[in-house]
Amino acid sequence: MVGIDKKNHGRIKMCFTSILERRYSDARGLIKPSDGCQGLDIGPGVKFAIEGIINFSKENDLDLEKMKKLRKLLKSRLSSTSNDNFDRDYFKTWIKFINFLQRQTRSDE
Repeated sequence: MVGIDKKNHGRIKMCFTSILERRYSDARGLIKPSDGCQGLDIGPGVKFAIEGIINFSKENDLDLEKMKKLRKLLKSRLSSTSNDNFDRDYFKTWIKFINFLQRQTRSDE
């Protein structure tokens, strides 16, 4: 099970940047399995979260206040003892994206 480890962190950050720049095909390309780069595969929870983030951002404005509320909800879901690795990776990826969005919004001001 591979979530967002140190090896994947840079790819995920580039993926988040691509999403914010509306370069969705680039973002999807970053989460595809890497044939020549063993150990850099991303877990299914992360992949599903990124696909969800892409679909969400295509259809919705990424209003920071609404995203903060979503982050709060996701954090409460993350603390559930019934979560498996997929769930934890999924929720953590969304939370990391919202944190990234918040940092990017601050730096744009």
